Amino acid sequence: MSEAVAPRVDAGTVSVRINFFPGLSADDLEEKLRDRWNRHPHRTAACSFTGLLPDKIPPVLLPMMDVRPDLPAAGITIEQGRRIAQGLTAWEVKVLGSRSFTEAEVMIGGLVTDDVDPGTLESRIVPGLYFAGEMLDVHGDLGGFNFQWAWSSGWSAAGGEAC
Repeated sequence: MSEAVAPRVDAGTVSVRINFFPGLSADDLEEKLRDRWNRHPHRTAACSFTGLLPDKIPPVLLPMMDVRPDLPAAGITIEQGRRIAQGLTAWEVKVLGSRSFTEAEVMIGGLVTDDVDPGTLESRIVPGLYFAGEMLDVHGDLGGFNFQWAWSSGWSAAGGEAC
């Protein structure tokens, strides 16, 4: 995200919207929550999210929506229910800045892969020049996959031969 966001942060306000319930609109979520609140009127507003959200999220977010976490579900007004549903399907987080390059976990960039033969990783522009690892613009998940890509692409670029 930082490559897409960092240049825009200096230009003005950047925000990200989070839907804690992907696939549900605010109206659908409100209906689902109202059903829960009606079935369990003595649960607190925060506890009414058990099984829907991690336990630590409601006590933090509810006050930001002007709802007390300890409010009994039976006491949640129509307006509060609407605010909760809208907030949890479009939670806005302002991006205040980005960290330095030395603190980056993953960076986007590298040689455009269209310029490289996918079977050999040889440059299509400069014959005999091979690329591997993060020299190429290849994206993947966190968790060591970049290391696997570095090793596998290095092996492939070397022609599968022992170095």
